[in-house]
Amino acid sequence: MGFAKTWDEDGVCTVHVVSAQGLPKKGLGKQDPYLKVELNGQSLKSNVSKGGGSDPVWNLKFHFSKKGVYGCPEITVYDKTFPKDIKLGVARVPFDFALPDQNEEMTVPLMDPKSDDRTGSLTLTMSLTPFHDAAGIQLPRLPYIEPAFPARQAAAYGAPYGAPPPYGAPG
Repeated sequence: MGFAKTWDEDGVCTVHVVSAQGLPKKGLGKQDPYLKVELNGQSLKSNVSKGGGSDPVWNLKFHFSKKGVYGCPEITVYDKTFPKDIKLGVARVPFDFALPDQNEEMTVPLMDPKSDDRTGSLTLTMSLTPFHDAAGIQLPRLPYIEPAFPARQAAAYGAPYGAPPPYGAPG
């Protein structure tokens, strides 16, 4: 399977969130950040980053069905607190911000939704696999989350939310 050359095609949009840097400390106790990634009404949430802190590492791939050229991935970082989680920042990544076939790592700013101040940054990649390239391969139900490390490591750590195997892998 190959990546699309433009964002005009319909396919599987993959948002690979590697890590965050410089998250603000807003609650009491240690920071327990997690992600919520949304695209065109589809939404996925990560587990809390082990170790927490202001520079968490997730290394997760979020897969969404993308039809048309409207919308853009929105990534929100929260701090898991009691009684209510605290929103640390939001990143909106327009499709024209990256070439869908390059899969190059980029750093995008996290913005405070109330003040529009920068509250840190996210390191991520985005790619698009056209549906026609996936013909003959049974795709998992979209959306879903996949750990971005090899399957052997994923089994050792436990795949989040029972993530299915990558495309084309025997299941």
